[in-house]
Parts: sequence; structure tokens; C-alpha cells
Amino acid sequence: MPSLRRILRKPAVRELTGYSDTQIWRLEKAGQFPARLQIGPGAVGWYSDEIEAWIETRTRGFGRNPTARAAA
Repeated sequence: MPSLRRILRKPAVRELTGYSDTQIWRLEKAGQFPARLQIGPGAVGWYSDEIEAWIETRTRGFGRNPTARAAA
């Protein structure tokens, strides 16, 4: 049986990322945030694994230069 992907609604995504609705929308529009899913009339969500992966890329070395650390 295939595993089901969990869908997060907007309040959960806001809580996980710390971003406002507007900031999430701006990042999506710029292609820098996972795309939302239309799950019903007036209802959107995001796949939890995509949000978790996005958070991981943001928290691991964001703003750091890994080669500078290796050279030190």
C-alpha cells in the first residue's frame, strides 16, 4: 500500500515557517517556496514533505559560506 502524503493547511505552514500569508505568497510567486495545492473551493494546502524539505534547506547553512569554514 503506497504511503499517503500529508497536506498542511495555511495556519500550520505559517506556524512552521514563521512567515505571514503575504511572505509565503511572495516566495511562491518567485519560485522560492513549494507550490500550494488547491484542495477545494477557497481551500489550499501544501505537502508536508515539501515544506519540511524547504525548511531544512533554509536552516542548514543559510547565509553561511561552507567553504570558508572548511578552509579555516
